[in-house]
Amino acid sequence: MRRLLAALTLVALVAACTSGPTLDEAAAELQKDLRRFETDDVFKNELAAFKVVEQPDRDIPCGDGRFKRVFAATAEDGGTPLTPNDLYGAQRIMESTLALFGYEVTYDMNQLERLDGRDIRADKKELGITVNVAVRPGSPAYRLRAETLCLQH
Repeated sequence: MRRLLAALTLVALVAACTSGPTLDEAAAELQKDLRRFETDDVFKNELAAFKVVEQPDRDIPCGDGRFKRVFAATAEDGGTPLTPNDLYGAQRIMESTLALFGYEVTYDMNQLERLDGRDIRADKKELGITVNVAVRPGSPAYRLRAETLCLQH
């Protein structure tokens, strides 16, 4: 009985240490999401001027043998700068797009009256990926930053 209990404890400890995503898994999902943005109907339009500012192709050290990956991009809203009155619609478009890509969007109802911009956060918790999007009047309308947690390979 003691041996069985010790073996089960060891299995549980190993599972706890190896649970969660690896950097390679999270990075592959981040790359896939970048391709989704590039080919999504909202952003593949030439007027959207979707531009990747930072590719998720390099490991960024976090310490303790852990690394993260990041991608950043900008886009316009149909080719014209947003006005404060356009913010709600632009916010909803981005939230819907993120939900379609499998992200859990955090809704902040306190932003509904803001005229200077909207901030969106969405997560894929099972893969350790967070996306933050700033929706602003003017140009660029969307400023996206997605990153993984600090993970091991």
